[in-house]
Parts: sequence; C-alpha cells; structure tokens
Amino acid sequence: MTAEKQPLQKKYRCQRFRWIWKIVFFCILIIYFNDTACSKNFLQSVSENVLLWNSNALNEDAIDQQSFFTTLESSGFKTTRRNPNDLRNHPLGPNTLLIVPNISARSLSAKNVKTIMKTLQLGLTVITDGESALSEAMGFQLGKLVPVADLVDHVLPELKPHWADTPRVAWIENIFKRKSDILISDRDNGHPLAVTKRFGKGRCIYFAPLFDPISGKGYARFVDFPYFIVNVLHRKPAFRRQGADAYFDPGYRYNLQIDTLAQRWHQWGIRAIHAAVWNFYDKTPYDYGRLIKASHQNGILVYAWLEWPYVGRKFWDLHPEWRQKNALLQDAHLDFLYLMDFQNPLCMQAAMNDLGLLLENDWDGIDIAEFSITGMGSQALEGPSRCEYFTGFSMTARAEFKRLHGFDQIELFDTTSRHYWKKDSTALNIFYQYRIEVNNDLLRQVVHNLDSLNTTRKRNWEMILTIADNSLHPEFNKLLGYDLHNTIELVKEYTMTLQVEDPYMEWTKPPERYSGLGRTYHQLLGDHPFIIDINIVPVHSPEENGYAISQPTGSEIFQLWKEAADQNSRVCFYSESTVFSHDWEIFPYAMAAKADIQKENSKLLINTPYTVKLTSVQSKSRIFLDGEPWMCYGEEGILIPRGKHRLCFQGMNVATHIQETKIRLISISDELLECRLEGDCLTVKYASPARCALTLSKRPAVMVLDGVVVDLPITQNVKHIVVLAPPGIHNLSLIDR
Repeated sequence: MTAEKQPLQKKYRCQRFRWIWKIVFFCILIIYFNDTACSKNFLQSVSENVLLWNSNALNEDAIDQQSFFTTLESSGFKTTRRNPNDLRNHPLGPNTLLIVPNISARSLSAKNVKTIMKTLQLGLTVITDGESALSEAMGFQLGKLVPVADLVDHVLPELKPHWADTPRVAWIENIFKRKSDILISDRDNGHPLAVTKRFGKGRCIYFAPLFDPISGKGYARFVDFPYFIVNVLHRKPAFRRQGADAYFDPGYRYNLQIDTLAQRWHQWGIRAIHAAVWNFYDKTPYDYGRLIKASHQNGILVYAWLEWPYVGRKFWDLHPEWRQKNALLQDAHLDFLYLMDFQNPLCMQAAMNDLGLLLENDWDGIDIAEFSITGMGSQALEGPSRCEYFTGFSMTARAEFKRLHGFDQIELFDTTSRHYWKKDSTALNIFYQYRIEVNNDLLRQVVHNLDSLNTTRKRNWEMILTIADNSLHPEFNKLLGYDLHNTIELVKEYTMTLQVEDPYMEWTKPPERYSGLGRTYHQLLGDHPFIIDINIVPVHSPEENGYAISQPTGSEIFQLWKEAADQNSRVCFYSESTVFSHDWEIFPYAMAAKADIQKENSKLLINTPYTVKLTSVQSKSRIFLDGEPWMCYGEEGILIPRGKHRLCFQGMNVATHIQETKIRLISISDELLECRLEGDCLTVKYASPARCALTLSKRPAVMVLDGVVVDLPITQNVKHIVVLAPPGIHNLSLIDR
C-alpha cells in the first residue's frame, strides 16, 4: 500500500465512525423523546380533582361544602382541597375536575371567575351550586324560591327522589334558552333544579339549590351525584377494585343468562358470590355447575349459601313428618323460611346427604347463614305473643324437653296450666335457655359435618358463619336462641370466618353505625378475621328527613361501604340484585377510594392499602413498577399491589414485543403482594382467605407452588386463562416454555 493512500483510508474510516455515532445518537434521542412523550401523555391522562374549600364557612354553607367532599371521597374521587383565592399558585388544567361549593363561589374574585371560565372553554370540568358570580358568568338565571317535595330524575327515571322537609329553593329560569340538559327537575312545576351545560371543550354541572345543606354526606338532596360525574361528565376515578362479596338468589335472576350475570358481576367489582342453594330443590334445579364455571371464568369465587333449617321447598314437601312446629303445633313457616326439624337426626342426615351431592360441584366456600330453629325472619322477634311464629315444638323437642325439665313446653300456651307463659316467667326462661342449648348443639353438628366433608374430599372451602349482631339487642338471645360467646368459640375452634350483619331495626341509621359494629367485633375476635354484611333494601320512609330515596343509593350506599370497609376490608352485600345497577357501575371506583396517586416528574407515586387497577393505561408502553419490568396488566388496567410504589413507562420497542408474548397477570380475586419476571417464569405472591382466582394472558406450561410442582384447576374464557390457587399466602411460579 502506498504511503499517500494510508491517510485517505484513515479519513474514510473516521467519517464512517462519525456516521455510526450519529445514527446511534439519533436512535437514543428517538427512544428518549418517545419515552418522555409516553410518560407525559400518561401523566396528562390522570385526572385531578380540586375542591375549593372555604375554611371560614359556617352553618348550611359548611355542611354543603362538606357534603361535596364526603361524596367525592367515598365514591373514589380523591380530592385536593384548596383556598378559593389561591388559584394562581395552582393553575387549572383541561383534565381538572373543579368543584366550587356556593360559599367558595361567592368569595371568588372577578379575576378568578374569569380564569375558571377561560379554562372551562379549554376542557375544564366544573361543578358548582347556588347563586354566585360564577353561576352568573355561566349564564344561569334563577327564579323565585318555591317549595319542592317531589322530583324527577331525568338520568335515572326509575328513582323517585323526595324531600321530606319541602324546602323553598331557587330554580333555573332560562334553561331552555341556553340549550342545557336537565338532570333534575321539580315534579309539580317542571322547574329545572340541576343541569349540565357545555362550554367549548369543557362542561359543568350546576345545582340551583345548595347541593346538600342538611346531612354533610351528600344524600339528603341530589343523591345520584356520583353517577352524574361518571356518566354525564365522563370523569372517572383513577382506580378500580374487585372487592365486594354479594348474596345471590337465583329466584330473582331467572330472566338473565348465567354467563351474562357473571360478566356483569366482574364489571361491578364483585369478587365472590354467595349463591342460595335451596333452588337445588326446584322442579327444574338451578344449574349451579354452570354458575360456578361461568363465575370462575370471570375470576369470581362462589360460596354455597345455606339458610338452614330452611333446606328447600321440595324438601319440605317431601318430608312433612320432619317439619318444625310452632306453638299452635302447626308447621312453622316464617317469611320465605319453611323450617325443618334438625333435632330429628333423620332430618339432619337427609339434609347433609343432599348437600353432599350439591357440594360435588367446584365450590370455593360455604356460608352457614343465620342458623336458628326459630328462623331469622323478623316475625320471630314477636316472641310468645305471636304463637304462630314461636317455634321449638316438634315431637323431638317436646319429648326431650319434658325429659329434661318435667313438663311439656306446649303448656306455656295453655291458659289453664300453671306454666302458662304470662303466669310463669321462670318456665318461659327455661324454654328460652333450652332453645339456646339446642341451637348451640345443632350448629356444632352442622359445622363439624361440613368440616369433616371438607377434609375427606380434600377441598379448600372457606367456611363462613353469618350471624345477626345482638350487641345492641340482647333480646335476640332469647327470641332467636343466640349464644354469641359459644359462636365466637366455635368460629375460632374450626378456623371459620365470622360474618356479622346488623339487624333490620338498625338499617335506617346513618352509615357510622358500622364503626361501632366493627369496634365491638374487633374486641371479641382480636386478630381473627370477620366480614360485615350490609343489607340494601328500602328502609327510609317518605317522612324521614335527610334521605332523598327510600333505598340506600348513591352517596349513602358508598358511605355504608366505606364505614364497613374501614373496620374490615371484607364487606358483603345483600344482595347483588337489590343494589341498584347504576350503583354497581360506580362501586369498583368506590371500593378503591383509599388508593392515592401523585405525579412526580415522569413517574406516578401510588399508595394503596389493597390491590387496585389503575385504569388509564397506555397499551403500547413498557410498564415499570419500582424500577422493574411489570407484568401485571391487561385491557382493564394495571394491577397495583398494596403499598407504596413508583410507576413509569417507556415507549414500544422490540423488547416490548417480546415481553407481550410472555405470561401476564391480568386480574386477581384477592391481594397481590409481589410479582417478578425471571426469564420465562412469572412468580406471583398472593394472599387470600379462600381460593384465589388468577386471570392470566396465557396458559402456563408448569406451575410451582412454594417450590413444589402442582396441577391446579384451570378454566378458560374467551380471552384469558383462570387459575384457581389454594387459600393462604403463597408464591405461585408460572413457567412458560
């Protein structure tokens, strides 16, 4: 090679390296800006909820702004409170939901009103009430005060709101000129009371009267406000949660296909269904096998709900010789309960045999609910004054009682007998104590038999015992045959889960009643788990002030959940069919209300006491949780385990495509504790009191539970695989080969 060619080759080589470095640098810039843009877009999609809070508010004004705050927080809208005159230091954005109670709206400066109106045109969402400079700037003119009692809900017309106090309130006079949509109006006069209106890219909800100056909870006036935010303003909280148990009576759902029901339950955030098993005795028995399969395919657990000694109507018809008797020596029938005589060992054995056949299906647990020979209908609380509802007079019981106490308990209702109940209170108390002892003995038999069946069949049933709380009603001990001390000991002995429902006479009280209930059972049970059961049925009379709807709905039902869940994270509803469907739509957000999210540069800081789903997700982004690749996400959002976490994103690249083909955890029926990906192995650490349903993106080739290869039950829906893992705290490794 000539000397003059060598410098020339070095020159070309240097130029080639410069081009290579430029290409590498350019690629790095593309990745950087792609990742930055991805994180920025995601952060912008997370809504911010701001409530302008006037700390000097008094009387109705203070109650009104508290009603806004309580309603928002309980329905999942984590809300920041700010001074109404501090908007300059906290600029509003198009994705902000701004709530301006009347007391704050009246104190806004003209400049702040102008700022709000300008941002409203750009996409801000505003909620305000009453007359103020802000409402005037929005173009609302109010008519003279008129008394209002009955309302029309134009969004949920099935509701019939009623204001018992018949307040004199303002109404929106110029609504038709402004082409706004009416949400609520006065039934008698047709006056609009609440409307929604568009402003450029933004939108508002305006209440002409104060939102709620009575309860401080948000359910005294416009109770369906949370539904309006989600379905009228199209603003949704950041998190969802699958966290509720619910009772299910097939008799109320024969018009719906099982697959449709299971899909709805999943959408509503239900984690477990307690299915009434007495439909096993119907002329055409309910298809419990299909119910369990469809529920499992949607990641939902299913418990067998017993209401013994009501076994089933056909069981009653087939065995008249085993029917429980009342004090008239007639067949005992209270409400829907056709009571059988479980003191008769033949009756008990026949019921257990039938249940054994039913339990051959793949149940996840058993709920022994309200067990008592008296029946748990409210009629049983009438006592001996209503002898047709006073039970415990079967031939088996009479023979045993006479042997033990020397007289026939039927004498309690013989006016000529010296043991007549109005004359001989001692004899009546002896009979009360006898019924308590009978209930204790029969309940122990039932629990022991089911526990033995659980063991012999090698099942993983969670055993739940449901009782009515008697802490405020000691009369239940006699009238319902309850022995709380014995029940607590039985629950601990057999490692059962106690579920407590408050009795019907408590249902009209405010949601705070569950705080007292929780404290009582924490003291009784210590660290032993329990569930609070909430009955959702019409309980408020039209004359009851402070409640706009007879049945808990909207803000009231979400606060019932909150108060109960604050005491114990597990809450069960009676029932999935009695809760309004529009409330179920909001419940997944309400159940995740304690989860918090903050923005920090290009990251999201999340703090949650339970597993939630972050619903605003960029599907074409790599996801990192606490600096590690995160494989727990699907179409519904990103699973976030309990604790404090940092979430961030990177743009799509080849590594993401490879990652997408690996096993991902889509959903989980209980608590996700940890998850890590190592090569082809996804290891999930979870905690669950019953079996845990893990929804996966694909079927694993091998499953390893706590270091041991296992063959766990698997079911499949249209898109995903569901694995049913055993109860407890476990590490489940899912290997994809």
